[in-house]
Amino acid sequence: MAIPSTERAVACAGVGANPDGVEAATAAAAACRSRLSGDADAVFVFIAKSLADRGEEIAGAVRDVLSPRAMIGVSADGVVEGAREFEDSSAVSIWAARLPGVELTTFDEDDLGLNAPRGPDEAHEFGRLGGEDLRATIVFADPRTIPTIRVVPALNRAIRRPDSWPLLLGGLASGGSDENRCVLIRDRAVKRRGLVGMNIHGPIRVEAIVSQGCRPLGPNFVITRAKNNVILELGGRPAALALHEVIAGLGQSDRGLLSRGLFIGRVVNEYKERFGRADFLIRAVVGVDRATGAIGVGDLVRVGQTVRFHVRDAATAHEDLAMLLDAQKLHDPPLGALLVTCNKRGCGLFSGPHHDSSMVSRAFQGLPAGEDLAKAGRSISPTGSSGDELPMAGFFAAGEFGPVGHESYVHGHTACVTLFRTI
Repeated sequence: MAIPSTERAVACAGVGANPDGVEAATAAAAACRSRLSGDADAVFVFIAKSLADRGEEIAGAVRDVLSPRAMIGVSADGVVEGAREFEDSSAVSIWAARLPGVELTTFDEDDLGLNAPRGPDEAHEFGRLGGEDLRATIVFADPRTIPTIRVVPALNRAIRRPDSWPLLLGGLASGGSDENRCVLIRDRAVKRRGLVGMNIHGPIRVEAIVSQGCRPLGPNFVITRAKNNVILELGGRPAALALHEVIAGLGQSDRGLLSRGLFIGRVVNEYKERFGRADFLIRAVVGVDRATGAIGVGDLVRVGQTVRFHVRDAATAHEDLAMLLDAQKLHDPPLGALLVTCNKRGCGLFSGPHHDSSMVSRAFQGLPAGEDLAKAGRSISPTGSSGDELPMAGFFAAGEFGPVGHESYVHGHTACVTLFRTI
């Protein structure tokens, strides 16, 4: 049971950019320690792929400095700290917090029974995870050894409660190879395959932003014939014909966006009267067969679902994230945040670095005092910030876990932000 406490919750983030992984981890952990003024309760560690071969030493250095109650970590193509993104850099970032009264438990694939023998068509089913006051489950996984298409739905079912919807969050390690596998950290254990997770229970609010960054094209369609991941008919007509008509009606600029890929969104809650941007789960169109009129998509589909074609571009991704952040600014400022962003975003999508991290950081920077707002000018801090920076860390993932509606899914090309708020 969580023990009530009058101590105030505090979160911080730190980064070490150094080709020596242990020195980088020690610097990041020391920065967190100075702000926590004591041992940490929860710690998340993000390790650049170039430092993955020293994962055991990095984890040990973090433990020596922060003495965490619960710690998980993952390696990736790049890491995030505050408003900065370290793409293809040798860096370690850390998010650490003191969370009085909050219960933290960690687990891995062995605790879930993932290694137990099962038939090829046997669905993964896990026991209940956590107690009735479970707020969130955060998972980092190796995409080469974890079948996320089955595991993520099973995790959704394992954490669901009759009267509440705990969040399933996290993402897939990136940047690993058969020769240099990814790193996963669970407390004192460091491994190169499987998954690690942390359950968060008790007096804390955990909320999520999932920015899919796609713009719809054409009208909504109802699937009238389908099999597995293939849409055969939309609205009673061959699916490829419906797609052709949508593309024919596009302007030149929108047609140019198709070179980045075509996507399809399916509505997650058919009972709503109207569907907005956040109601669609975005999946890639993986093929079009003009001979049969079929469209293959990266998801299982069924007759009766509502779908709409989408495209993705930098402007839409920026607008979508800004809209979701604006909604969050109506609530209390967060204690801290984790950012899991796709490794196809960053400089690969936007015109420069630090796009997602700087947007999230700016959204939650503290405002100047009321007397300062009344003055004609604005004071400028030496760092260029109008307030304290949001404690945030994260990584560039090969797939992101986050909710659309009440279910979490494995996404691609998204920015998923986990926000922690005190109760």
